[in-house]
Amino acid sequence: MSRPIIAGLSLLMAVFLLNSCKKDGTTYEVVNPVAPEFHVVVVTDDNNVDKVPDATVTLYKTQDDLENNSNVFLTKQTESNGEAVFTKDELKDPGVYYVRASKNTMIGTKESQYLLLNDGKNYLFVKIQ
Repeated sequence: MSRPIIAGLSLLMAVFLLNSCKKDGTTYEVVNPVAPEFHVVVVTDDNNVDKVPDATVTLYKTQDDLENNSNVFLTKQTESNGEAVFTKDELKDPGVYYVRASKNTMIGTKESQYLLLNDGKNYLFVKIQ
C-alpha cells in the first residue's frame, strides 16, 4: 500500500476510536444484589451434612477472647437449618471473626476468612464434637 492510503486509514481509525468513547453524561447506580451476610453453619460431621439446630454460636474479635471465653462480640442460636446469620449491620466492620459453636456438651471453634462485608453471603462450617 502507498503511504497516503495508510495515513488516511490510520486517521480514519483514530477518528472512529475517539468518537466511540464519547461520554453522554449518563450515570449508573451500582446496586448490590445480595446483602452482605455471615452464615455460620454448625455441623457434626466432616461432610457438612448433619446440621445442628438450636446450637449457640458466639463471635469474638480476637483469638485471645475466644480462648479465654471473654469479651463476647455477638451470640445467636442456629435455626432449624443449622445456620446462624449475622448481618453487616450487626458485624459493623470487615475483618476476621473467631467462632465458638456449642450444643449441650459438644463444642467446636473456627476462625473465619477475612470478611469484606461488601456483597454476598459468606459461609463458615463449624464442626462440633
